[in-house]
Order: sequence, then structure tokens, then C-alpha cells
Amino acid sequence: MIDFILEYWMQVLFGSFVAVIGAMYRRIMNTLNEQHKMKAGMLALMQDRLYQGCTHYMQKGCIDIESMRNLDMLYENYNKLGGNGVASALYERIKSLPIEEEE
Repeated sequence: MIDFILEYWMQVLFGSFVAVIGAMYRRIMNTLNEQHKMKAGMLALMQDRLYQGCTHYMQKGCIDIESMRNLDMLYENYNKLGGNGVASALYERIKSLPIEEEE
């Protein structure tokens, strides 16, 4: 066995190298795929939360400062992740609502 390895050491090293590179590639691709799924799930949750908040305050007809700050932060991060224009249209409508005065 040792004689075989010594005789064909380049082929053994190259085969081992290719196997390691292949395993690393598969692991990187799996990680990227998982990250893509996590991003898509996060975007879906953020869009739902924006939709819920915006429709609530549009029905109410006004919004308080803290809720507006909360929606601002949510929308900013949603946009950074690459959110689409549906939530943008709702958010723009919310920004035009009157601010509810605190009692």
C-alpha cells in the first residue's frame, strides 16, 4: 500500500485536494441557500408587520409619534433587505396621516 502511495503520490494528493474543494463548495452553497431562505422569511414577516401596522393606522385616521418611529425603523430595515414597492406605497400613505397628540 505504501509503495502504491509513493508511486502515485501526485494522483493521491490531487484527488484529495479535489475532494476537499468539492466538500467546501457544497458547504458554502448550503450556507448561502440557508441565508437566502432566512432573508426571504424575514422580508415576508416585515412586510406583513408593515401591512398590519399601516392598515391599522389608516383605519384609525391618525398615528402617534412612537408608532410612527416604530414603523420608520421597520420600513428602513425592510428597504435595506430589498423589500418591494407594496409596503412603500402603504408607508407613504402613513407618513401623510396627522400625528395624534399625547394626553
